[in-house]
Amino acid sequence: VRSKQNLRCEGYFPQLSPDGKKVISAPTDAKKLYIYDLDTQKRDVVADEGVPGFEAIFGKNGKVYYVSMKINKDHLIFRSGREYDPESGSDREVLSPQHGAVHAINGTDGTAVVGEQKEWNTRDAGTFAWALGSKLYIYRNGEKHTYSPVMCRQAICGWMCRPMVARCFSMCLLWDFTFATPLMGVCSTNSVVA
Repeated sequence: VRSKQNLRCEGYFPQLSPDGKKVISAPTDAKKLYIYDLDTQKRDVVADEGVPGFEAIFGKNGKVYYVSMKINKDHLIFRSGREYDPESGSDREVLSPQHGAVHAINGTDGTAVVGEQKEWNTRDAGTFAWALGSKLYIYRNGEKHTYSPVMCRQAICGWMCRPMVARCFSMCLLWDFTFATPLMGVCSTNSVVA
């Protein structure tokens, strides 16, 4: 870091762009998503509908990926995946609305938006993982592997995993992805071992 700069904006859930020139953030209620240009000190609204502040990330391409939520007449929540381009200001839907969880995730080669029922760009994103409840989903070049229940062997990584504890998933998977250990060689139907 060459300089210190104070940001005078609401800054919950902050994410720094890959080039280090922009920050996305949200207010405490996550009802808006802002992008702040560190060079110009200008703040713009990326989105202000559908509580976009909870699931926003910068992709490796510098675009912002976020989840938008809408409640239908039966009070069911539907989530869609969106892509915002800071350079052009364009915003588009990349994953159509679905009931259930939706997440934007950076993989080794790009960004994917995945949900319980639908997914977008999983082949081009490379390798990535996400957990939902007691299930772990690992994608490698568009091929999806599901593991449940997820458990890590304490003797290997020092952490005892239980469903809903994502910290161990990421620690175990970091080792696996970093050293390119063949996934099928380290996993069984009941456990994931790093």
